[in-house]
Amino acid sequence: MATADLIGNINRGLDRIENHIRGAGTLLPNPINILDGIRGSLNTIWVTLQNATTERDHYQNILNKTNEREQVLIQQLRNMRNENLRFQQLLDESRAQAERTVRERDNAQGERDLAMLAYNNERQESRRWMFSYRDKDRRVQGLLRKKFAKQLLYQRDTNRLQQNTRELQTNA
Repeated sequence: MATADLIGNINRGLDRIENHIRGAGTLLPNPINILDGIRGSLNTIWVTLQNATTERDHYQNILNKTNEREQVLIQQLRNMRNENLRFQQLLDESRAQAERTVRERDNAQGERDLAMLAYNNERQESRRWMFSYRDKDRRVQGLLRKKFAKQLLYQRDTNRLQQNTRELQTNA
C-alpha cells in the first residue's frame, strides 16, 4: 500500500475515534481495533521510511564512493599529465642533446678532415723539401767534386810550373 493511502487511512481512523469520543456519528463497537490499525499503518510508514532512508544511505554511499573515485581519477589524470609533461621535457632535452652530439660529431669530423688535409699537405711539402734537399745535395756533391778536380789540376799545374821554373833557372 502506498504511503499516501496509509496516511489517508490514519486520518479516517482518527476522525472515527474523535467522533466516537464526542459522541457524534455512529458509535464504535471497538475503538481499540481502529487504534491498532492506525498503529499498524504508522509502523508500515515507519518501515517504509526506514527502507527509504536505508536505500537513500546506500545510494549516498555509492555517490560518495563515486565522488571519491572521481577525485582519485582526477588526481591520477593530473599526475599522468605532469608525468607526460616531464617525459616530454626529457624527450625535448634528449633531442636537443642528440642534435648537439650530431653537431659535435660533425665538427669533430670536419676538424679531423682538416687535420688530415693539413697532414697530407705537410707530408707533400716534406717530400718536396726532401727531394729538393737531395737535388741540392747532389748538386753540392757535384760542385765539390769539380772543386776537388780543379784543385788537383791547379796543384798539378802549380807543380809543373815550379818544375819548369827550376828547369829554366838551371838551364839559364
